Amino acid sequence: MVLDLLAGSLVGAWLGATWATRLRSATLYRVLAVLLLVIAAVLLATHFATIPSPNLAGPAQIVVGVLAGVGIGVVAALMGVAGGELLIPTIVLLYGLDIRIAGSLSLAVSLPTMLVAFARYSRTHRVGLA
Repeated sequence: MVLDLLAGSLVGAWLGATWATRLRSATLYRVLAVLLLVIAAVLLATHFATIPSPNLAGPAQIVVGVLAGVGIGVVAALMGVAGGELLIPTIVLLYGLDIRIAGSLSLAVSLPTMLVAFARYSRTHRVGLA
């Protein structure tokens, strides 16, 4: 499970940091505003309704985990966060784990994701493109 999310989030973090360095500031602010509104809407919706866990197993769960990881990595790199706010619910919903375990496991994905995004941002800054 950690490897699925990690594989996707590393790719996503690289892509997200690349996009963030190429976007104009005004466009990046708009993207961040939309992401925050979407996250707020999802949190509000889950407050009033229970989201069922998709009963995926085997290859389907791996593919969905990697794709979720890519999305989490992109959002984390764009927002400059570790991604736990998305990782923990994903682990709970997709893999059916307890929230305390999910919080601990999210660290195994968050740290490498942040390092990849930081490396991408650093590379751009060194080259003088930012």
